[in-house]
Amino acid sequence: MSAAPTRAKRSDQRAGAGERDRLRQAENLAALNILLGGIAHNLANPLTAIGSFLEMLPDRWEQSESFRTEDYRRTLEDLGRVQEQVESLTRIAVAPALGASELWKVETLVAELRLYATGAAAERSVSVECHVEGKPGLSRQPREVLKQIMIVLLDNAIAFAATEGTVRFHVSTQSAGAGDMLRLEVRDNGLGVAEDAVDKIFEPFYSTRKGGMGIGLFVGRQLARAYGGELRLLPEGPEGPGGAFALVIPLAPV
Repeated sequence: MSAAPTRAKRSDQRAGAGERDRLRQAENLAALNILLGGIAHNLANPLTAIGSFLEMLPDRWEQSESFRTEDYRRTLEDLGRVQEQVESLTRIAVAPALGASELWKVETLVAELRLYATGAAAERSVSVECHVEGKPGLSRQPREVLKQIMIVLLDNAIAFAATEGTVRFHVSTQSAGAGDMLRLEVRDNGLGVAEDAVDKIFEPFYSTRKGGMGIGLFVGRQLARAYGGELRLLPEGPEGPGGAFALVIPLAPV
């Protein structure tokens, strides 16, 4: 058998992998441009209001009671919005390097996420149920990236769950043509995603959560796709109404 066809096949495989990397990079760049524009817009208004208040502070503090009370309160609210938005960005600001990482145990990540969710849910008297189906095994996907995507999903579920309600976190693996896929599912028992929001839930800067920037799900889906996976909104289950999302991603990089 001639070595020429083998070399040609390898060359085609390398070209295909290079093209996939270029497409991923183009998608990430486009997403970044959208994010930067939206972040600038979201932060500009409250920062302008805070700046105006500080400029007037020396002259109006003693002269105007409404300035000391109402304007001061609104400025604190604007500052709080900026802080919440910066915290939101910090939670999803991960470096999506596409190379393979060292092997790590999926169960270790699940334990960390369960601990995080239990602490966050306690503040709203929400309980967390975690179920691991089978033995998920090992993964080479960037661990911190998956962790940050899941924290976004868990935070949203806890925020939208009914008071003294339940958030369910389910972990499993499923076979696919290219190998095993890790499935991480989060479901709350709140009102669920409204019908008119289903087609917009992954759009940047669309949010039904008070104080939310609307970038967590958008960035989460972009990152999932960059690693050969997907972030999906799930239909209502037999448990009843509630929001549900699933992160499905190869256990090893594609």
